[in-house]
Amino acid sequence: MIRFTALVLALMGCASTAHLTPKQGDADGAIAQGPGGLSLRAVPNAWHMDPSSVAERFTPLWVLIQNRGSVAYDVTLADIRLIDEQGRIYAAVAPMDVMIATVGNVEVPMSGTLVAEAGTSDVPQLAIVGCLLPVYSPFTPLTPCGCISPPNPSTDPARSNILNRGLAEGRLLPETQAAGFIYFQRAYDAKELHLRIDAQPEEPGEPPVELQVSFAVAH
Repeated sequence: MIRFTALVLALMGCASTAHLTPKQGDADGAIAQGPGGLSLRAVPNAWHMDPSSVAERFTPLWVLIQNRGSVAYDVTLADIRLIDEQGRIYAAVAPMDVMIATVGNVEVPMSGTLVAEAGTSDVPQLAIVGCLLPVYSPFTPLTPCGCISPPNPSTDPARSNILNRGLAEGRLLPETQAAGFIYFQRAYDAKELHLRIDAQPEEPGEPPVELQVSFAVAH
């Protein structure tokens, strides 16, 4: 039902967006520190690439989630949401659904298990199918596996941008990080938005760790 609703809202989107301003953090985005070494940085207004309709039909936020603790966490789109000042919830939409809603369907080969593993330095790194990558910018060119890759002239940039730059769901192991765009249902009619991530620890009986940042919405 959430997926169907998201697609309907996306297809009904109009050609205007709102400007989101972090209510805490700095010029590089909103920042939240959680227990156990978890931290979140969320950068609004960061989608400046093809297709521009992504920012018109959805609410994309670039996020960096770091785990400097000793416990692994599961990070999935089901545990990530936007909530406005009236308590309305805007669900995260899978990158494939965003692609279908904006540029149409296409058969995209995807393989491998999404796993975050520790790097060899003190900088958290994201490893997917054995690929180590420090991630700090929403403009880093990534493949679906999260590895830096030269451009592929045979690939449609609009489709690859949406898929390759989306946040990869999976396990966030100690001393790792995950980064990418989260595409939410269009939320530009709100006055205030709260991004909430409930990271699920892999310790039995432990409650989720909540990371939350807030934005003011200017129309």
